[in-house]
Amino acid sequence: MRQERRRAEESLRKTEERISKIIERSLAGYFYVDHNMVFRDVNQAWLRMHGYSSPDQVIGGPFNLAFPGTEDKTKTAAADLLCGNSISSDEFPRLCKDGSIGFNTISLSPVLHYDKIIGWEGFLIDTTEKRRLYEKQNILLHDVKERIKELHFLYEVTHLLVDRDRSMAEIFQNVVDLIPAAFQFPDSTCARIRFEDRELITPNFQESGWRLAADIMVSGTHTGLVEVYYLVAKPEDAEGPFVAEERNLMNALAKQLGQSVERRRADERIEHLNRVLRAIRNVNQLITKEKDRDRLIQKACQILIATRGYHHAWIVLLNESGQVLKTAASGEGDTFLQFVEKMEQGILPAYGQRALQKSEIEFTPDTSSDCPDYPLAKDQAGQGGFTGRLANEGKVFGLLHVSLPQNIMHDVAEQSIFKEVMGDIAFGLHNIEREEIRNQAVVALQQSEEKFRAIFEGANDGILAAEPHTKKFVFANPRMCEITGYSLPELLVLDVPAIHPAEDLPSVMDQVSRQVQGEITLASDIPVLTKKRSIVYCDVNSQIVTIGNEQYLVGFFRDITERRLLEQDLREREERFRTFFDNAPIGKCITAPDGKLLRVNHALCRMLGYSPEELMNISIPSLTHPDDLEMTMAGIRSLHKGESDTFTVEKRYVHKDGRSIWTNMSVSLLRDEEGRPVHFLTHVMDLTEIQRLARELQQSNVELKQERALLEQRVTERTLDLSISNAELARATRLKDEFLASMSHELRTPLNAILGLSESLDEKVYGPVNDRQSKALHRIDMAGQHLLSLINDILDVSKIEAGKLKLDFSAVNIANNSANDMVK
Repeated sequence: MRQERRRAEESLRKTEERISKIIERSLAGYFYVDHNMVFRDVNQAWLRMHGYSSPDQVIGGPFNLAFPGTEDKTKTAAADLLCGNSISSDEFPRLCKDGSIGFNTISLSPVLHYDKIIGWEGFLIDTTEKRRLYEKQNILLHDVKERIKELHFLYEVTHLLVDRDRSMAEIFQNVVDLIPAAFQFPDSTCARIRFEDRELITPNFQESGWRLAADIMVSGTHTGLVEVYYLVAKPEDAEGPFVAEERNLMNALAKQLGQSVERRRADERIEHLNRVLRAIRNVNQLITKEKDRDRLIQKACQILIATRGYHHAWIVLLNESGQVLKTAASGEGDTFLQFVEKMEQGILPAYGQRALQKSEIEFTPDTSSDCPDYPLAKDQAGQGGFTGRLANEGKVFGLLHVSLPQNIMHDVAEQSIFKEVMGDIAFGLHNIEREEIRNQAVVALQQSEEKFRAIFEGANDGILAAEPHTKKFVFANPRMCEITGYSLPELLVLDVPAIHPAEDLPSVMDQVSRQVQGEITLASDIPVLTKKRSIVYCDVNSQIVTIGNEQYLVGFFRDITERRLLEQDLREREERFRTFFDNAPIGKCITAPDGKLLRVNHALCRMLGYSPEELMNISIPSLTHPDDLEMTMAGIRSLHKGESDTFTVEKRYVHKDGRSIWTNMSVSLLRDEEGRPVHFLTHVMDLTEIQRLARELQQSNVELKQERALLEQRVTERTLDLSISNAELARATRLKDEFLASMSHELRTPLNAILGLSESLDEKVYGPVNDRQSKALHRIDMAGQHLLSLINDILDVSKIEAGKLKLDFSAVNIANNSANDMVK
């Protein structure tokens, strides 16, 4: 028994767990209350329906079915529950935690324990969304009925608006009568339409504070108003008592009325324009057939009037000076002759004068009031006017004027058609004029052809034409023959590849193709192979030219061989200049007129301590010492004004490390052919070493002056010593002279006696002498002569010192031995 009981309890427990899970996962709300009407259990669905998050917020709280408006239903349900009956309600309101109200069906059953009610359990099914959809359905049904009513109204309005047998006033009155039935409260509705100067109302019309209105727009202009009034107060909605759909209905009605007026007016304009178009067609036919100028303008005026497009029309032809050449008119009275006389006197109406000054149409709302004293004013009273100048390809032939109703003056299509008529007549006049000068043009063409042939054959550039597809040459000028070395017949049997080196041909053809396609305008340095197989270089401009009905590839060849040599020479010069510039021992720079450095050399970079890249981003004023800036700028301004070609100044630059560098700066301004400044060329010599040497030189000069002063002192002292020495020397010289004079006299006297006696003895004046004696005498004579020579030499030295020696010049025969010995 116990085992069966345990099995029964286990089975019951599992059943309760399954039921609990089913209840917990159920979409229906479940709750259980005890006999005291206190909540003891709820599931998650019930919590969601009532806005609670946890069972603890509900369990232990009172259960109450009562809800405002359901008191009778609640009493009946409570009585049934107390009697142990189950209850089921179709729909019952519920109060949620946040105060909102939901709806649900409810089923309640008593829970019995030995036939005793110990509580109740129930299920709720949420019907809130179902109820909302039902209410929305009712609203939609009501709205659909209202929209059907509005659509029926719009259909009736549309049917009225397409009725061409009724006037617009009749149509608008019928529309006003239909308006009340289209609104929510027809019995309390009245309407009014105001259009231009008319007012159309319903029989019960009366203005009130409940108004709905919409503007009637015609071609973007406000021309009227549709108004609806409620005569009694109604619930407030989107726009006072009117719903949004009624606003849309009013807007649609106003739009339909405006479009209907536009269509009616457009039909009227189309009818008028059809007449004018017929006139244009006739004018077009006229200008293609009529070759006489006078008949052309007269018939044009008649056509414009005959089609009943315009009331009056006149044309006045003028020469380049503004004088009247010819007039034509139609639709005018006898007063037109007076009108013509005025214009022949050079007096145009004011609107005509204005029209001559512009290319657009001159609009005259009332031609009679614009020129009240002018002829035709009375005939054109109350009419508007278009006036335009007849011009074609920049030439003004005269004026065209038409009179037309004022109400169509501002119509764009009307204006466009008038401009077309103007253009057609001007085109006809132009054709007649062109026909008149055509024969002259033929003669001029022949002359022009001769001139162009002369230009073609005498051109400095070679001209060569080829067939575009085969590239075979078809004509060339003499200059092209000179460039290539071929005669014309020889050249015309060749093609494009024949006059270009094979290795350069792909590049040449590519550049020609790009020229033809408009990608480039000039092919530079094109090699041309001459008859002698030498190469000349040309700049070539090629293009497709149509002559007659044939297309040709025409090339213009300019021989640049000499220019290439010049350019090569120029490049070499530039390279030499670049080398000289970059490697110059002094600083050099090229500067733009605004002071920005364009080029610097290495010497300047070393002088200022910057790299070339750093220096190129710094202007000359920024490198100049502030105290020398004004002096530098004054020199620059002088160069700008042309007061001088160059200026030189000693100034200070600021080294990268902040120290000052003294330099000698020389600046020249280079100008273009028109005298505009191009750039400055600046030479900068570092004076730092020179100034150091100058300081050393100055110090040396000071030391030299000191040495000179000391030397002068020493010279003075030495001079005094020399004076004493000179005095002693003079005395010694005098003594020497006295000695020499005495010696000369004292020695020469006895020497002369010795020499004379020895000579006499040798000549045997005193008797014969033997050989031994003769030899002794000869030795005495030689010794005496030698002594005499010595005395004479001493006397000559003395004369030389005294400056009294006289030289005797005589010819000497150097062939003898003695002369040779003397020379040696």
